[in-house]
Amino acid sequence: MKALRLYLLFGILGLSSCTNKPSIADTPSTEAQPAADAGPLTEDSATTKKPWSEAVFGWTKNLFPKKEKPPVATPPQLLGQIRQVNMESGFVLIDASVSSSAKPGDALVCIANQREKADLKLTALRSASFVIADITSGDPSVGDRVYKR
Repeated sequence: MKALRLYLLFGILGLSSCTNKPSIADTPSTEAQPAADAGPLTEDSATTKKPWSEAVFGWTKNLFPKKEKPPVATPPQLLGQIRQVNMESGFVLIDASVSSSAKPGDALVCIANQREKADLKLTALRSASFVIADITSGDPSVGDRVYKR
């Protein structure tokens, strides 16, 4: 019962702070002039009225701050498998029958045995099922899987 009286007392005190009467601190002084581009000073902009819930429970925002959502990681998309490697000219032929969402200029990675072996850059689309990519670094092999970054 004693706790209920305290809650009611704090609720009344919180509601009393939500009146429309401006306090001495809220009244504009003659020293502080509004900026020229701020526009005319209206009654609404001079005194702001808080809802009773914010007046009573406003302190809880500091106890439970909102956390930022972590960035969403997108898994690499399987493009296909390497069918031919030409190390002299620095390109590979990829069988891309698995996915057709690749565009020239896309960054690719060659993976074998759960390790990155080479970085590739898609240069040209030859047909619907085969693409050509330049070798930018590493040592790709026939049969390695190629993923779009």
